[in-house]
Amino acid sequence: MSPSELLLEPLSSELDYKRAEKREKLIRLANSVLQSPLYIKHFNILLKKLDLTHESIIKNFIDYNLDIYSPQGNDIYTSLENRVVLHLHNLMKGSWHIERQKAILDFIEMIPVKKIADIGFGVPSLYINNILTEKKEIEVALCDLYPAAFEFAKTLLPLWNEDWQKQISFIKTDMDNNDFIGPFDLYIFQDSIEHAIDPTYYLKKNVALSPQDSLFLFSLPIGPIFPRHHMAWETNEEANAWLNKCGLTPIFYKNIYVNLEVDLFAEDLGSEFNNYVLLCKKH
Repeated sequence: MSPSELLLEPLSSELDYKRAEKREKLIRLANSVLQSPLYIKHFNILLKKLDLTHESIIKNFIDYNLDIYSPQGNDIYTSLENRVVLHLHNLMKGSWHIERQKAILDFIEMIPVKKIADIGFGVPSLYINNILTEKKEIEVALCDLYPAAFEFAKTLLPLWNEDWQKQISFIKTDMDNNDFIGPFDLYIFQDSIEHAIDPTYYLKKNVALSPQDSLFLFSLPIGPIFPRHHMAWETNEEANAWLNKCGLTPIFYKNIYVNLEVDLFAEDLGSEFNNYVLLCKKH
């Protein structure tokens, strides 16, 4: 589908050539997944069940990636279209989303775990698919604030496993209210804790209340802050110092760098922007 075929608002005279070129690249990237032979049937089913259109997904994909410094903040996560866009990112060949999911899965497979809480989960990711397929002994609580997260998950998960409810549950939680999720073997924060208004207070409280032998798995953005985030870390060492202050000791880590050919959201952040994926234990 060409840009001219999309039901999008026309470019305004204020948009310069570079911005227009990036918009066209984003359209091609979105279609590379939506129209891929691997996923076209998958997305047709999802969009039909969610009563969404192909055009609305591409428009949201553009809005989400075109200008990360726009003041839209976390409100963008309230829509179902955005959940489809997050899922689309997780399937985009060559993206740091793919590599981050692989790192999360690798860390989970390293440890004996029976109960997982994924806080601010966004959308179900690779490790959930793996658990539903191969790890029948593991239970996961998917935790989020926004109803769209749960509605999308309830639509996606049956496509992975019809018996998903035997292993997956949902907890509505608000990190800004400093809710404690409860006792789990592993707490996961995939690019989520920096969205809380006070990540330090929230993490300190949850570490203190969690079981002594519980583990914490993070994916933290290393780079400058932007409107959707309330905290940023410039280096691994800075993130380690913060985690230490919150009661955690890093034990394994991996840095996942953006691919600027695919991860166009990061153009203004530079090639050094990365995710610090790390497993931590309590002091």
